[in-house]
This record gives sequence, C-alpha cells and structure tokens, in this order.
Amino acid sequence: MNKAPYLIVITLLIVLVTNNNFVLDIRNLFAAGLSNVVSYVGSGSELKEEIVKLKIEKENLQARIFEITVNPNASQSKRRLLEAKVYSSYPLNTKSEITIAGGEDKGLKVDMPVVLESNILIGKIKQVFPDTSVVTTIFDPKFEISARIGVKEIDALFKGGVEPKVELIARDALVNSGEIVAVASSDFPYALKIGEVEIIEESGGPFRSGLVKPSYTIGDLREVMVITDFETE
Repeated sequence: MNKAPYLIVITLLIVLVTNNNFVLDIRNLFAAGLSNVVSYVGSGSELKEEIVKLKIEKENLQARIFEITVNPNASQSKRRLLEAKVYSSYPLNTKSEITIAGGEDKGLKVDMPVVLESNILIGKIKQVFPDTSVVTTIFDPKFEISARIGVKEIDALFKGGVEPKVELIARDALVNSGEIVAVASSDFPYALKIGEVEIIEESGGPFRSGLVKPSYTIGDLREVMVITDFETE
C-alpha cells in the first residue's frame, strides 16, 4: 500500500498545529462566533419589541381603515392627542388599570379617552394627580360601553374583564368571528377599535353574546395617547 498520501496529510497537520498563527486564527474565529451568538441572544428583547411595534402599527392601520369605512366623514385632525409614557406594574401586571406620566401638569382630566396609536381603545382616565393619571382599561370588569360590530354596525354592549365580551346582540343579526368591535358611545370618538369578535356564544334567549379578542396586551404598552379634545362625528 502506498503510504505517501498518509505521510503528506500527517506532515500538513503537524505543520498547521505547530504554527502559532494558525492556532491563533482558530481561536479568533471561535471567539468571533461566540460573540455573534451572545450578540444575537442579547438582541432578542429588541427583536421582540420591534415585532410588537409592527403588530400594533398593523392593528392601528386596520382600525383606521375600518373607521373610514363606517364613518367616511371622520377627521382625525379634529382630535387633539397627547403622548404619555406608561409606568410598569411589573411583577403585579395589573390589567384593569395602568398609570401614565402626565396629570394636572398636562391638563389631563377624568374621563378623557386613552388610545393606542390613534385608533385603538385602551380605556379612559379614572383619576388625575399632579403629574400622573390612572387609566381604567377595557380589561376592568366594570368597564362597559355601547359598541357596534363589523361594517354592518350591529348594536351590542361591550363589557370589559379578563375575557372581554360583547352582549345583547340580536339573535337574527349575522355576526362572524374576526369582525371588528368598535366604540359607539358619544363619550368617545366614533368607531375606535376595541378588538375583534373571537367566538359567538349561542343561548336560548332573544340575544347572543361573544368573546372579544383585544388588539394588544397590557404588557405591550409603553406609550399611549390621551385624546384631550375631539368633535363628535
């Protein structure tokens, strides 16, 4: 058997391993790879935040298109919005209320609507302090508001809670999963998006109800907008 090829391979390995520059290159390559992995893992939270941001922008665009569809005369220029940071409640993660930066110092008042971006309902201001305010959210079991469903604008009553619902839907009304549930109360700009119908629950009475899937979770909130003034369209 010809041993020449094996001798050549062994000789090359000895040269490479004993070459300090080669070993250093291997070490540098490994270190660079490890650094990239650590960097990728470390950027995971930033990636998650970016995904949440894009999701919210998509939801708001959908809400705006819906608003224009059901109310072509709506003009957002008639609304005055004030941006406010949301304080963290971690680790309690209270869903029924949030605290925002801004209070009497920003001219905020009780019952002012609070939205995500410009068209997604968060709730309304409950208490105002010198530089902060407490907002009741749609996840509060006591939160109720007149609502309408879909482009046919089917009347319903929205009730907040851990699992928000729409109730008092006429039995003969055709409501499908995925249809938008929107505000129909004069206390808010018309057609702000609350969420989407998730499941319609059948009953033996004259009305039906359904579960509502909100467009966000409380943990998603970093900034909100307070509607300080608006005209009823």
